[in-house]
Order: sequence, then C-alpha cells, then structure tokens
Amino acid sequence: MVYEGRRDARTKDYKAFLEANPGKPILSTAEVSTVRKLGERINTSELGCWAFSAGEPEVSGFWKDPETGLMLKFRPDWVDFERDLIVDVKTTKSVRTQALKSSFRQYGYHIQDHHYRAGYFALTGRWPRFVFLFIDKGPSVFQFRWIGLSNEDRAFASEQHAEALASWAECARKNTWPSYPDRFETLSPIFHNDFRN
Repeated sequence: MVYEGRRDARTKDYKAFLEANPGKPILSTAEVSTVRKLGERINTSELGCWAFSAGEPEVSGFWKDPETGLMLKFRPDWVDFERDLIVDVKTTKSVRTQALKSSFRQYGYHIQDHHYRAGYFALTGRWPRFVFLFIDKGPSVFQFRWIGLSNEDRAFASEQHAEALASWAECARKNTWPSYPDRFETLSPIFHNDFRN
C-alpha cells in the first residue's frame, strides 16, 4: 500500500491507514518507484531472469538441530525447491570486493549461508546452491553482484555455526545469558589530542 504522509503510528491519519490495511507493507510513491526500477534492472540480467524464473519468496522452514536439540528457523528471501536454490538479497553501500568482504566479517553473512543451507538440508535431504544478491544503495545505485562462498569459507562458517549453537544451548540450559557488565564504565580515551587539534 502507498502512503505519502509521515508514517507515524501516533498520528490519527496514519493509525487509521494501518487499521484499514493490516499486515500490508506500506511504501511511499518514491519507494515504489525505486523497487520497480530495481526489479527492471535485475530482470535485464541473465542470472536475474534465471534465478527468479521459478520459486517462492520468504518461505519459512523449521527444524530441530540434531546436536543441540534446539528448534531452528530460516526465512530465505527466495527459495526454489525444484532447482535447490536459495537467494538472499542484501543492500549495501558498495558492491566492491573489499566492501563485501568487510560486510561478511561485520554481519556474519557466512554463518547465515551455512544456517540456511543446513536448514534446507534438514528439510529436504539435499544441499542447496546458496547465493547472495548484493545491491548497491550508494551513489552507483542499482549496481549489483551475485556472491557465493568458497568451500574454505563454508567450512569456517560451519565451525562458527556449531560453536554458536552450542553456546546458545548451554546458555538456555543454565538460563544464564552473557551481557555487558552491570556497572558504570569509562571509554577512555575516545578523543586523542591529535583529533582535538
């Protein structure tokens, strides 16, 4: 649904609009235009046409981890069970190689890759092809790249994923969750002399 005013649920008009359109995504005309242009751009790509020619958006899957007994979930942006394909879309400030490597390290996308692939395997008995579609939201808007992980990175992600699940299971068992210390702290030094001058 398109709403042009200020999207603030405290205002009478927007509150009424939300009540009249429960559960529907709300976009502005400008956002709708951006999404359409992006869709057109991706559809000019041979890979884009192939990847999105079949499948479903945002399919939820649930499974029990055999090692920890934890109930797990995934919700890929796009999944095609016939071709064993998962596509996850990410917006980024740059699709340059170094920027993407930095994003993987910062946001743990490699672990998401493993989690989604492991979930797919648990549900189907088959390992899927998993690819990220990174879309540049910076100055070179609508530039995009299809990125998959190497076997070496996937092995590393598998180890980190297993460690994270084991840690989560242990926290749940003890009902003790790590946090920052409950005390006043000083971050020192924040600003160095050379910065202030």
